[in-house]
Amino acid sequence: MAQSWEKTFLSDNTSHNDWIRKNSTKYSKAQMAETLGRSVDSIDSKLRREGLLCADDNVVQVGTEAEETVEGISIDALLKAIKDKPQTLLELSHTFDRSPDTMRKAIEQLMERSYEISQTEGQRHVWSTKIPKIVAPPTILWDKDTWEFRLGVMSDWHDGSKSAQISARNKAIETMYDEGVRDIIVAGDINTGYDVYQGQELDIVSPRPDDQIAITETYCPRYDDLRYHLMGGNHDYDFIKHGGHNALKRLCERRDDFLYYGYDLVTVPLTESVDALVWHGSRGQAYAMSYKSQKFLEQVAFEQLMEVVKNNIAPKVRFLFVGHWHSILMGYWKGPIYVQHTGGFEGQTNLSKRMGVFPELSAVILEGKITKDKNIIRDLSVRYLRFTEIVDDFLSYSIPRQQEETHETLFQWNSD
Repeated sequence: MAQSWEKTFLSDNTSHNDWIRKNSTKYSKAQMAETLGRSVDSIDSKLRREGLLCADDNVVQVGTEAEETVEGISIDALLKAIKDKPQTLLELSHTFDRSPDTMRKAIEQLMERSYEISQTEGQRHVWSTKIPKIVAPPTILWDKDTWEFRLGVMSDWHDGSKSAQISARNKAIETMYDEGVRDIIVAGDINTGYDVYQGQELDIVSPRPDDQIAITETYCPRYDDLRYHLMGGNHDYDFIKHGGHNALKRLCERRDDFLYYGYDLVTVPLTESVDALVWHGSRGQAYAMSYKSQKFLEQVAFEQLMEVVKNNIAPKVRFLFVGHWHSILMGYWKGPIYVQHTGGFEGQTNLSKRMGVFPELSAVILEGKITKDKNIIRDLSVRYLRFTEIVDDFLSYSIPRQQEETHETLFQWNSD
């Protein structure tokens, strides 16, 4: 049914008939058709019947501005309607004599133009305001007062093993030093021990702890101002288990650049308020490589929460470095804590062949910033140093000849 010119009204209650009589000379036929929601043919017929003139469609009238519309509906009228009273699409269709689908399209167009319109349950639309609401300022995106760090992270040297990759280990250390690293954290298994697994006697150059720590002492490079932060793993601990000899501690006593931290799980204080946890895992690695370290972090988070509750001490742990599994896992985050599996420097052994495990010969350089107020890691970059196994690399690093201890004679026996 055709729209009545006298009974069809605009939002200001002006009929289409009165509007076109008053404004025909201001607008072109196309502009009037869009404003009134009618076809150009309908406008043309009305003008001819009434003898009305209109502006040329190709001429822009100076000083005359058409009311802005969407889907032939006045934007101002639509915004006023849904501001005054939340309405459904069906209610809007009755108000503007358009189908619900047309009203939906009109509202979507307004939202695309960044008008503040919200949709609630029941398809009601509520226009809030064209001016953005005042909101709280965002959190600080960057903290100028930061502590800059550069760390080297390694694990599982296994000196004393016939599969030890000493050349690769030393190259990694050299690269770290050239990159500005002055502190290297080593997550366990400095030496390979003996009788740790069945058949290990075929994989080692010597079962003697003194021989194995002599290899590390002699061939691990020294650089000015470079410090090694060493913890023991299950292979190092085997010397204690079999003979009570803490070979790792003895090694650190022989070199002032080797700092001894203990076994299995240790804390390396990086600043007064930032710690790195260093963990040498146990047993085999899960198929999902991060599974065990994720479960471990749950316990860490619980312990830190208890410190907050009992002693009101702010959590300090921001890093977890993981050894033992000889695998490199691209670092991941759990909240404010960065987790890194470090790889190792022992190639294929009888054990890894039986288990179908292929070790990753690798080390990591971490560089970034930590804010001094909230101790949040910022701008972290990670560089992975990866190497290819050299078969029989251990032959280039023979067991150093150890100087025999001399004893001063306290008593002499004269047979005369």
